[in-house]
Amino acid sequence: MRIRFSGTRLRWAILLMATVMFASHWQVAPTMPDWDLFDFDKLAHFAVYGLLSTLIIRSLTEPSGWRKAALIAWISTVGFGLIDESIQALNPVRDFSLADLVADAAGASIALLAYSLWPFYRRILESHLWGRKMKSQLA
Repeated sequence: MRIRFSGTRLRWAILLMATVMFASHWQVAPTMPDWDLFDFDKLAHFAVYGLLSTLIIRSLTEPSGWRKAALIAWISTVGFGLIDESIQALNPVRDFSLADLVADAAGASIALLAYSLWPFYRRILESHLWGRKMKSQLA
């Protein structure tokens, strides 16, 4: 089975990766809110990398091989997280965080499981924001 990417859908994943790279390489370490219930930084990693993995799997054009597509999306997402954390180690005010990488992998895993195994979630993500009527009125 050959898997190809849809360039139109892949651009959103690339835009998110560029945003993450820009945000994570500031020379000054950003201050995160210190809430007692959870570590906001880890929650942000979980959510952003979950979104990234979903954008990547949605950009794959071969829907019949969802396991292979999910594996490719997971490896791409976690690989990007590893590269991002490794580059952060070169920044004098940032460092490599294994906990961030674990949050990245967990977010990607949960999002891909939800996308692959939960039809309701997938249907929501695949639906258009506007119905056909509204779309034709905008054109």
